[in-house]
Amino acid sequence: SRDVLETIANWNYLGHLDLANTDVKDSDLQMLRNLKYLRHLNVRGTNVTSAGVDDLVSQLPQLKIIWDKE
Repeated sequence: SRDVLETIANWNYLGHLDLANTDVKDSDLQMLRNLKYLRHLNVRGTNVTSAGVDDLVSQLPQLKIIWDKE
């Protein structure tokens, strides 16, 4: 849920995050943009699109995202 993501967004040193099979969407990913140490993100089985992935990677270029490509 959005409340959980807001909490996670404050975990500054988070390196890996698995959000697979949740109701996450592109707008939710923006809450993660300040996680400078985030290296791996799994969003398989979510409503995330290529636009959301591209936008987050442009802000966190070190990030590897596992997702269901459109």
